[in-house]
Amino acid sequence: MQRLLIAVLLILSVTACTKTNNSEVLAPKAVVEGYLVDGEPLEVKVSEESITGTVDSPLVAISGLSLTVINNGVHYTLDDQGNGIYRNPNLVVTPGETYQLEFEYNNKIVSAETTIPEKPTGFTGSTTTVTPPEPPTSGNAPTRPDPVLFTWNNPYNDYHLLVITCIEQDPVEISTGAIMIGGPRVFRTEPTQSNFQNLVPMRFQFYGLHEVVLYRILPEYAALYEDNGDNSNNLTTPPGNIKNGLGIFTGVNYADKLYITVEE
Repeated sequence: MQRLLIAVLLILSVTACTKTNNSEVLAPKAVVEGYLVDGEPLEVKVSEESITGTVDSPLVAISGLSLTVINNGVHYTLDDQGNGIYRNPNLVVTPGETYQLEFEYNNKIVSAETTIPEKPTGFTGSTTTVTPPEPPTSGNAPTRPDPVLFTWNNPYNDYHLLVITCIEQDPVEISTGAIMIGGPRVFRTEPTQSNFQNLVPMRFQFYGLHEVVLYRILPEYAALYEDNGDNSNNLTTPPGNIKNGLGIFTGVNYADKLYITVEE
C-alpha cells in the first residue's frame, strides 16, 4: 500500500515558492506533506519553502523539529526518522477520527487539522478486460472501444479519484511494443464528486494486468488538482490547509482493489 500511495500522491507533492516585488527577505515557511491513510501509522514530511523565486526549486527537508499530533485529547509525539520524515508507529489512522498537527518553526506555531473519511463502498467495474484502440489504416478511422464504467456509492457527493497501476513485472508498451523496465506505470483520474467514472481504453499505456483503486479524498486534496494550471508568473500561494505554513495535512481512504487486463 505504501508504494501505491507514493505513486498516487507523486503529482500532488507540494512545491512551494515565495514571490515578492520588494527587497525584504522573508523567513521561509515550513512545507507539510501529511497524507493520513486508513489503517497505517501516522507519518508527516516537513520541508523548507523555497524563496528563490522559481516554483521548481527543490525543497530542503527539515530535521530536529518537535511534532505533536492530538487525537481524542491525547498528545502523540512524532519521532524524527531523518530526511524530514516524522512518524509515530503507535498512532494508527482510523476513519472518522480527527487529528490535529502542531509544531514550532521560525518562531511560529504551524498547525493543521483533518478528519479521516470513511472507506468507499460499492466499487464495481463494467468489465475485467479491455482492448486498446487500433491505429487508423488507409481510408479507415481508428477504432474506439467502449469506455470502462466504474461506479461506487456517493450519497454525500464526496470527492473521489481512481488510480490505475500496471502491475506486470516487465510490461509491454502499447504504442511501441517495447518492454518497459522501470519507469512510471501509474495514471490517475481527476477528482470528481460524482458516483461514476468512464475510463477510455486509450488511457492505458501498457498491455497486461492493471490494479484499479478508488480513493476517497477531502476538498483540500482535490484543490491541488484545481491549482495545477498555476505557474511562476502568478503571484499566488499553492492551496493547502496549513496555518502559518504551506502544504497539506489530509485524510485519505480507499476501496478494495479491482483488476483489469489490457489485451493485445
